[in-house]
Amino acid sequence: MPLSTRWPHHPTRISDLIDPETLAVLISGSCARLGRALTVLDYDKGAETIARIDPLLPWQNFTSFCQLLRNETRVRGGNAACEACDQERARGVAINGDDRACDAAAGYRCHMGLTDFSQAICVDELPVAVLLAGQFVAPQKKDEVRHLVQRIAKGARSEIQLLDEAVKGELLRQVDQIDPPSPNFAARFSREAERLQTMAAAHYHRQKVEYENEFLDKLRKARRFTDVTNLQEISSEAERLLRMVQQHCNIRYIVLFCSVGERDTVLTPLAQVGFQIETGAEALELPHFNWTKSGLSKIDDGEGYWYIDRKEPAFARGVRGDHTISLNSAACALALMLGNGHRMVVLFGPFAELKDPRKESEFLFNLSRIIGWGVYAQVQALRLREERERLQATTMLLQHRLKTALTPIATHIGRAKLQLEKRHYDTSLRTVGEQIKAAHDLSLQLGRSARETARSAVVMVERDDLKFAMYPLSVLVANCAEGFVRQAEARARELSIEATIEQLPYAEVDIARLTIAISNLLDNAVKYSFPTTRIQVLAVPPNATDRHHATILVQDMGDPIPPDKMALIFERGKRGLAEVKMGRIPGTGYGLWEARAIVEAHGGSIEVKCTETNFHLRQGRAYRVNFAVRIPLRQKNLAT
Repeated sequence: MPLSTRWPHHPTRISDLIDPETLAVLISGSCARLGRALTVLDYDKGAETIARIDPLLPWQNFTSFCQLLRNETRVRGGNAACEACDQERARGVAINGDDRACDAAAGYRCHMGLTDFSQAICVDELPVAVLLAGQFVAPQKKDEVRHLVQRIAKGARSEIQLLDEAVKGELLRQVDQIDPPSPNFAARFSREAERLQTMAAAHYHRQKVEYENEFLDKLRKARRFTDVTNLQEISSEAERLLRMVQQHCNIRYIVLFCSVGERDTVLTPLAQVGFQIETGAEALELPHFNWTKSGLSKIDDGEGYWYIDRKEPAFARGVRGDHTISLNSAACALALMLGNGHRMVVLFGPFAELKDPRKESEFLFNLSRIIGWGVYAQVQALRLREERERLQATTMLLQHRLKTALTPIATHIGRAKLQLEKRHYDTSLRTVGEQIKAAHDLSLQLGRSARETARSAVVMVERDDLKFAMYPLSVLVANCAEGFVRQAEARARELSIEATIEQLPYAEVDIARLTIAISNLLDNAVKYSFPTTRIQVLAVPPNATDRHHATILVQDMGDPIPPDKMALIFERGKRGLAEVKMGRIPGTGYGLWEARAIVEAHGGSIEVKCTETNFHLRQGRAYRVNFAVRIPLRQKNLAT
């Protein structure tokens, strides 16, 4: 594989980016334009090896002095010494960072005193090759070169040996033929390096995009969101895809926060891989992500994403709940909006190789979107499936009740028809009227039965119908409360979500049904509280007295509830304060009944208390009405 095997596919050596044949032609062209020898040393960062890449024409534009010195038939060890000198210079530039600027040439002197120039070829700020060119000698430096030749002839350098007497004289004469460096050579050399660097970068980015698209296609094909029956199955499938991303990107952990309902602003960790939060032997739950408190934009009609740096204030504001410090090693987070208000945040833990996540955020967004759309589609499919099952049950029940009710109606109408045929009897007309009235009464009864059936079929509160799953109560309550903030403001009330909510733990609940129950309490508070007053949502987390339950409190200020009406407000179709409020507050009398039925199906309870306050408003003395919802953390019939 030309690039590094793990994303972000860092460039390796230049021969992996440009094929060797093409590279040899490019080097030959540079030699011709420079009129001097140009050497390219291939650099492999992983192995830290350096290899020479020869031009198309051997020894192209080498000086006669250098060609003779590298001729092994006449100078033993000369070529090896020159190669070692090139290696040492390239190593210093590429590995040690000596004069490693990718946009400027740096001069140096070789082991024989000749002046050369070097420049690193960098792609994505990583060296992939080192260019060497030159073989110049200034007039004032030629004596130094001659001295080095004399020392070799005397045997002062054991690694180099002259094999005949004539070589010494030829080398000394050829020193005089070496040109001094031209004033513009360094700039011309840098242009050649830049040309090669541009081509290498183009090849790198093309290959990188190909490999990234290859993995994205693999991730798309790996999605198997089919025939899911519950949220846990969606979570498991998402975790499988996250493991693929983890392996490909060489990343420690990934946490996927998702909204359960559309337009939820508090996101629960739906799936995660590689993340462990432990305190001693006790495993702790992950915190949640608050979209609103992170300062992210509101939902619009398009699809978009935001990159959140770990160091940005938005990150700290968004990650909420206990043990957030455990996520401080995260590299970045990507926030996405999908479909009709579906929110998602993917939190990436530290990468092994990635240096700049912001620069690579587009690829991270694309893979997050692939997983996000898969999760979103299946969540929607699951909801549609549940709704279809409800509608089927409703239809079957309506059919049964309609059939039961229509049978006597048809009987009465048939009797009326027979009586009409005997209309010459005076008494028969009276009987017909009675039969028609009975049919009319039955039709009214049928209408009421149909409405009640539709209502009771949609709201299933039998325990066997509940679908329990572990879920953070803090997220559930916050989502419910935030959904009523604007409604409260529109009615001149203030809805306050107290900090105690974030202390609520996970519990085994039916998420959809318990959301309905809490929402019904909030709706009741908004309807019946006095204008300009505050509605408070707070909680009593498990404590030493009761470790197995959590209590959710909804408090408002309004008219008192008489003691004899306390039990009445939870009855089906009944409304508290009906003689006062029925005329000006809409409602069906099902909300509190439904809330109690759902909570009791969970094994919990709802209590209401009404206490007098010292506040006198235009409507009269205000009473504090407190609904307390007690929820068990574990269901007895579920495995712990």
